[in-house]
Amino acid sequence: MELASELFKKLVCERPQTVLLPGGNTPKLLLNKLIDFDIDWNHISLLASNERVVPLRSNNSNTGMIQRELLDRIIDKEKPNLLELYPKNE
Repeated sequence: MELASELFKKLVCERPQTVLLPGGNTPKLLLNKLIDFDIDWNHISLLASNERVVPLRSNNSNTGMIQRELLDRIIDKEKPNLLELYPKNE
């Protein structure tokens, strides 16, 4: 049991949390609401769960949508880490 407790601490408590977000318009309402909350983003990473292989600036990029709808609108606070599945392909 002690080993399991230590493993839990290492894997869950001491590592940043990663949140998977769906693409499309579905998460936009949630992302807009999150801007208003006082969230410590310091240990949170975001990842689009169904990314497309397109440039981030494309309207078809789910990662780009997270960037535009949330990260670009967080002012004067730490921002979450946005994980990109694919290398930047401009």
